Amino acid sequence: MAGAQTILKFKAVNIKNISQLEIDTGGNPVVRVVGKNATGKTSVIDSVAMLLGGADNIPGKPIREGATKSSIVAHTQDYIIERVITNKGTSLHVKSAAGEKIKAPQALLDSLLNNVEFDDPLALIRKKPKEQVEILKDVAGLDFTQIDIDRDGAYSKRTDINRKAVELKAQIEHAEFFESDDIPDEEISMESVLTELNEAEAFNLSIDSQKQALSDSVEEVRAYGAVIDSEKTFIKEKTIEIEKLKKEIKKAEENIFNDMKKIDVTDKIIDGLEKDIAKYVYVDRTAIQQKMTDLEGINRKVRSNKEYLSLKENLKLVSNASDEATEKISSLDQQKKTMLENAKFPVPGLSFTDENVIFNGIPFDQSSTAEQLRVGVAIGLAMNPQLRVILIRDGSLLDNDSMKILAEMIKENDAQVWIEQVSNDDNVKIIIE
Repeated sequence: MAGAQTILKFKAVNIKNISQLEIDTGGNPVVRVVGKNATGKTSVIDSVAMLLGGADNIPGKPIREGATKSSIVAHTQDYIIERVITNKGTSLHVKSAAGEKIKAPQALLDSLLNNVEFDDPLALIRKKPKEQVEILKDVAGLDFTQIDIDRDGAYSKRTDINRKAVELKAQIEHAEFFESDDIPDEEISMESVLTELNEAEAFNLSIDSQKQALSDSVEEVRAYGAVIDSEKTFIKEKTIEIEKLKKEIKKAEENIFNDMKKIDVTDKIIDGLEKDIAKYVYVDRTAIQQKMTDLEGINRKVRSNKEYLSLKENLKLVSNASDEATEKISSLDQQKKTMLENAKFPVPGLSFTDENVIFNGIPFDQSSTAEQLRVGVAIGLAMNPQLRVILIRDGSLLDNDSMKILAEMIKENDAQVWIEQVSNDDNVKIIIE
């Protein structure tokens, strides 16, 4: 792999306002292009960008007026890079310093120069905070795209879930729940109550039938008892004649004895029958009829309780889903934080949030001009670690102190800066420092 590259020699022919330009930098770190406005300073800087940056840096009319072809050539420590531009398009040719042709010139150039668009520290400083954040992400090799997509999805999902939770809580607040042992878990159908009533009536009718049968038996026994009473009377009358009818007395006594035994039996039968009758208890139809009257009210409470419990269960599920979304958001935030903590930035104290680049704990745009310049140069060099060439188009904005800082950083990092500056000179001057 080639070492760090800077421009040793540069040549531009028929580029914008340039007819022919040749510069021998000798590898010196600072190349200043000085002159009045509209004298070709920008054409010099642009020609370097066109050579190294390719089609994205070539304007609509790059060829000098009156020419049909233009070319730009740069010699670095290890390569000779040439770009030819015609009305039909552009072509790139790269050779080694020894003259060997490189088969994939654009791939080589891409490996040397990651991003020409951000090689101007002042352009970086002037960008909006969120654009600076994206540049710093690129420098640090941080890609939060999928994390941000997943987080936005989880956040949106949690928002929807929490909205549903609020709705459920409002519904629960207005829902009725009846705490009573008399309220069943399921609704009672009118058909089932009617069936219960019919069964009760049938049961009561069977009791009536059985009681009537028993009552008839009681009457029969009573009638038999009356007959016995009559016989008892007859027996008493006959006892007067016992003296006369000794033979009949004995027989009468036997009959009396037998009749007395029968009387005891009938009394027992009657007592047993009456006890059997007392065992039969009618079903209270009043309670069933009242249940029919109260049925709709009971069922309404059953429905209300079921709806209330369903809302509570749904709220639990929604709350769990919200907690899961929150955990996912926290996990993604932690993942992002860990990546940020482990990232290597070109300048100590450099970091960023979603909104701003942070330097030494404060927003980058609140840092001093010198700090901003140091960070901008460091980022430019970090983005182009092989071909260490930085272009500055508004160098006149830099005061002497800033120029000194810039020159020191460029020298310390074995880099090279091409800087455009406005002066009162009528002609463009190339100053090698």
